[in-house]
Amino acid sequence: NIGKAQLENGDYSQAVAVFRAALNARPNDTVARRNLARALLFKGDLDDALAVLAQARTEGENLAATEYLRGLAYLRKESPADAVSALENTVRLDPSTAAVRFQLAKTYEALGRENDAIAQYRETVRLDPQHTAAHFELAMYARKQKDFETYRAELRDYKRLRDAFGDPEVSPLLLQACRHTRAEAPIIPPIQRTPHDSSGQPSIRFFEATSI
Repeated sequence: NIGKAQLENGDYSQAVAVFRAALNARPNDTVARRNLARALLFKGDLDDALAVLAQARTEGENLAATEYLRGLAYLRKESPADAVSALENTVRLDPSTAAVRFQLAKTYEALGRENDAIAQYRETVRLDPQHTAAHFELAMYARKQKDFETYRAELRDYKRLRDAFGDPEVSPLLLQACRHTRAEAPIIPPIQRTPHDSSGQPSIRFFEATSI
């Protein structure tokens, strides 16, 4: 689990090297491929991350994570028009993760789709009532629409949560974090036990498993 630990510790360059080596050894290792994409994304190698994710999309495993990572890569490239379909796909596959809804809301906002953004901010706070940034965004939209009752209520929630948990805008990357951005543990093939071998004696067959 060396690569996973490096990714979690923010040692992205080393994590990239480890996961590339793992894929060279086992080209069909889909977990290593997604972890490589994460490491490239966090390192800032966005085009390389998107290339790896394009391959991951064809493999059909954990597509919610693949699409979310694609959306984040396009957002970091300041390309919301490309990000929107990836994040909409993520919501279809995973409708219950607040961070996904929040990033889709920000994408709609960048595209000028304010009503869609508001709907996703509302879904964010429904899924996570302590989502400080989403309460702030709803307060700002309410003020813009001269809905002052909602504005005051959302602003109260925002200030209460900000005082309890800190200002989310201090570290915007935390707003992207969720289960899809966390490193996945490598899949270790199980030991396959068979009652007897051809001679009638008990036997155990071991499958190769290499830690990454």
